[in-house]
Amino acid sequence: MAKNKGFKFGKPKETVTIRFAEDHACYGLEIVVQKRVPIGVILGAQAGDFARTIEPFIKRIVSWNLTDEDDNPVPVSRAAFDEEFDSEAGAAVLYGWIEAVTGAGAPLDEPSPDESTSEPG
Repeated sequence: MAKNKGFKFGKPKETVTIRFAEDHACYGLEIVVQKRVPIGVILGAQAGDFARTIEPFIKRIVSWNLTDEDDNPVPVSRAAFDEEFDSEAGAAVLYGWIEAVTGAGAPLDEPSPDESTSEPG
């Protein structure tokens, strides 16, 4: 009898880039991150639990264009994140990450159809 090996879920190496609008304080910063994120991390970030969110975020950064005051590249690390980002910028980056990996806030190609069945009264 053949042994069932079960379902295997591969970890795609797909990435997304976090970018900010021209009027944002983080405008110009680009962070390339792995797209696959455990749901628990996403839910924690959405709930504002950044203490448990920063490490998983840092681990998924592929690259960033962050430079120091002498225009030298800043290596990706938790220490660099803590040093280079104040609370407002850090929160913006983490929220930007969640939006980028979940697609939240992305415009719809077409309006959603109204599928309600109630009759106007």
